Amino acid sequence: MRPTTRRAHLHAEFYRHNTLWTGAEVLRNLGNTPDGGLYARLAATLFAYLAFEGLLNHLGEGLFPEDWKNEKSLFSQAPFKGTLGKLSFIAARCGLTVHRGSRPYSTLKALDKQRSALVHPRTERRTKTVVFTDARRIPQRLESEVAQWVTDRALARVFDDVKTMASTLVAAAGSAHPRTMHHLYGAGFTGAIGSQGGHIEP
Repeated sequence: MRPTTRRAHLHAEFYRHNTLWTGAEVLRNLGNTPDGGLYARLAATLFAYLAFEGLLNHLGEGLFPEDWKNEKSLFSQAPFKGTLGKLSFIAARCGLTVHRGSRPYSTLKALDKQRSALVHPRTERRTKTVVFTDARRIPQRLESEVAQWVTDRALARVFDDVKTMASTLVAAAGSAHPRTMHHLYGAGFTGAIGSQGGHIEP
């Protein structure tokens, strides 16, 4: 007797923003080891930015699906251009006022510029004139701008401010759109990186 052929329907949802945020935290910790340093910290910074952009897309698709169908055209020009434009769009639709001249927004704006500098890299040329009386006090080397982006203090600011803005935005979305947010899993950088399930046809 041949076995009966049946069907199983599987589904999954993977929250890339949570995956990226977890990756950012892992890379940040690697940056504190002797072998990690600059490169792990730089990757952690970029992952934090990408996680935030992923969260914006997750919220946008869930809260404003009709607008997100036209994502490429809607966010390719003013007043909502790019990742910061997505933030402005969602914030406005959730009744959240974003203070552009202070943290955490100012950190996100700096991250946006850094991301562009990394995605469209150019050779960095630096010069410095040093006045000295003791030649032993002349710096042995100049530091790149990239190295300045990932100091302990800068990295802590990035993580604090990205998480603060994400939490603030998710809270505003929850207040403005409680029913939709109740069903929008994976919002924020906590919890699972995805969910899976399925069913077998009778």
